[in-house]
Amino acid sequence: MAMTTTAPSPSHHLARLIGPALLTISIAESVNAHIWASSSHPTIFLNGSIIFVSGLAIVRHHNLWTTGWPVLVTLSGWSGLALGLTRMLVPEMVLESVKKAKPRDVRAGALVVAAVGGALTLCGYLAA
Repeated sequence: MAMTTTAPSPSHHLARLIGPALLTISIAESVNAHIWASSSHPTIFLNGSIIFVSGLAIVRHHNLWTTGWPVLVTLSGWSGLALGLTRMLVPEMVLESVKKAKPRDVRAGALVVAAVGGALTLCGYLAA
């Protein structure tokens, strides 16, 4: 008796990549919440460049506006584009807001990102 398996969709593949990455990054940001105020403008710009390119890659390959969970993949791409562009265009403003933020604020933002990462991870691996 042969078993047939269905190949995971592009949404599943991307969720399996993006979800754990967001979880890991958000945990690392929470643990190191105290260091962000010592960032520099070039660091903010470089971070924005990386986030922008990541978001662009996601949007180029997964710009699906559906009513199901795959829209989280699309939204993560568009969020990356917006966040990265902001950090590249106005790194001074971003750094000022980071310097004013308390570690608790950084952790709260990271918790939201972790929740999205967790949802994507679950959908990527369990909904296949």
